[in-house]
Parts: sequence; C-alpha cells; structure tokens
Amino acid sequence: MSEQPVPISEIDDPDNIRVVLYQSGKMVHAPLGAVAPASAADFVGPASSVADNIVTFNDATGKVGKDSGVAVASLAPKASPTFTGTPAAPTAAPGTNTTQISTTAFVTAAIAALSTVYQAASAVLTALAGIGTAVAGDIIYATGAGTWGRLAKGTALQTLRMNAGATAPEWVAPSPFQCAFESSQQTITAAGALTIAHGLSAAPKLYMAVLKCTTAEHGYSIGDEVAINPSSHDSTSGTNRGLSIVPDATNLNIRFGSNSAAINVLNKTTGAIVGITPASWALVLRAWA
Repeated sequence: MSEQPVPISEIDDPDNIRVVLYQSGKMVHAPLGAVAPASAADFVGPASSVADNIVTFNDATGKVGKDSGVAVASLAPKASPTFTGTPAAPTAAPGTNTTQISTTAFVTAAIAALSTVYQAASAVLTALAGIGTAVAGDIIYATGAGTWGRLAKGTALQTLRMNAGATAPEWVAPSPFQCAFESSQQTITAAGALTIAHGLSAAPKLYMAVLKCTTAEHGYSIGDEVAINPSSHDSTSGTNRGLSIVPDATNLNIRFGSNSAAINVLNKTTGAIVGITPASWALVLRAWA
C-alpha cells in the first residue's frame, strides 16, 4: 500500500471510499465522490497542439481533447466573410426580392421563367442580323411577321413614300415643297391688316387665301370654303374690295379692302358678284416653301 498522497482525480472509484465528517456536533460519513466531485482537472487535453488551433472532444466522455487541426484564424468572420470551396445556402422562393443570398438554383429558375421573353427577343435579333450592315440614314422596316428589311438611305431632299403595292417604303424624286403652313381662322376687318408668322424659315413659293363660311350667306353653308385671289375685287356692286398678301421669310402680311363688305365672292346659287359680311366669314391662309 502506497503511503504517498494520491490526487482524488486518480482514484478509480471514489464512491466506494467513505469519508467521516463532523457537522453540528455529530459525526457523519459520505462517499468520497460526493464530497470531492469531479473537477476541471478530469479533462485531459491533447498531448501536443498547435497554438491557436481549436481543441475538440476525442471521445464520448467529454474528458479527452484533441487538436482539431483547425486554426481560429482560418474561420470566416461574421462581417464580410470570404468563403472557399463550394459554400451552400438555402434557395429562396421564386420572386423573392430581399437581401438574402441568391443561389445558382434561384438564378437558374429566374432565367427559366423569362425564357419565353428571351426567345422572342432572340428571334427578332436573329432576323435583324440577316438584313446586312446598316449605315446612317438607312431605314429598317417589317417585311412580314417577324421578318425585316432594310431600305438604303436616299439622296439629298428625296421624299419617302409607300410603294405602289403598299408593301414597302421607297424614295422618290425631291418634292418642290419641303414644308407647309396653314393658319388658324382669322377675323376679317374692313381696311384691317394681319401679320401671320408662317414658320417656314424662308419666303413661301406658293400661297393662297381661303374664305371659310361661319354663318350661312349667299347660298354657302357653314364650313364651305371659297378660294379667293389676292387682288382688287372692285365691281359694279362696290369698290375698295379685295385683299393683298405680301409674303416674306417670316410672315404673311395681309391687308383687307376698306369697303365694309371688304371682299367680293360669287353667289353660290346665282353666280352674281356679292360682297361678304365679314362677321359671317373667316380667312384661312396656306403657304408652301
């Protein structure tokens, strides 16, 4: 029997050893295991370990440790981690729009849901690729359902129109007029003047004046138009009737005859020369350049 002190942790079965205690004037005894329960000294670490490696249990008792071989520095931090290998995450439901991680499975499903849209766009792009290289001024137009054509740009001042078969656009010779103007209805005043801006950027090559009936008179109905010449309309029915039109690069300058009737027209029914009632008519000006 050894007479050297033995640590309690080295006793195989401390519950079979009784310890006598004195408490409150009485002698009592209890198992050694109850008096000195297992302590942290019962855990046995690995025989050797690398500094800052994580220690894990080596058996089911929870008393023997081993070096896991995993360094604390190798673990990903919670903030801005950088993963290696093939990290995995739960796949979100289709249509999810949050800050959670989007897996490759989620992306694949989202693309598949849009496949019909992509296929339609792809078909159009494929069809457009077949028309050749377009240059500035070319016109792309549909030749059929999902098919396309290209009309090369025309020459200076050519006009674009639909061809005779109404199947495609085409260029034609330049028109003598590149722009047009029509005024709103203007009030007719005896001896009055009008200055109407035409916005043609040049003096018009052609211009005309039209009387529009606003109150039925001399056989004309409301809405009827009568083209009139810019000149004197004097006749046996009255003098100082007519109008003048002087165009320039900015305006159409109008002067009415000083007679109260201002302008003569032919009666729509009888053909007789008659003076208009200015309040029953409006003047509309048209010009081309």
